[in-house]
Amino acid sequence: PAGASAQPPQPHGYGAPGPVSPFGAPPYGGHPCGYPGMADQRPSRRFIPKKWKVVRANTVVRVTEQLNSEEVQTLQEGEIVEQVAPAFKLKSGIIRVQIRHPSSPQFPNPIGWVTQDATAAGGPKFLEPGPEPMQR
Repeated sequence: PAGASAQPPQPHGYGAPGPVSPFGAPPYGGHPCGYPGMADQRPSRRFIPKKWKVVRANTVVRVTEQLNSEEVQTLQEGEIVEQVAPAFKLKSGIIRVQIRHPSSPQFPNPIGWVTQDATAAGGPKFLEPGPEPMQR
């Protein structure tokens, strides 16, 4: 056995060990039960939302931070989204962020996860820093 990462994903019911991020914290927005159900979709109260501008057409939003999770929707170049939790770095170096979308009926709840920067794995950046509130 090469470790837990070599095993296929298992459903996480009561009593089953849930996945743990490389940082030792539960994934999926910090909720220990993980995805099915996404029981706690509220943005973190300690995290200050950061605006991002989508810079690639057809940027895919997924249910979890994992690249093989179910697709939720696609974003188009120029759309503005808000990151609602700390970024998650995959083993490949790809940086994923949990976002909410101001035009979503789910707002202010997150809609899912998107790749912010895949340059460490030879891919592109999907999000660039977006507009910040005007300072007086």
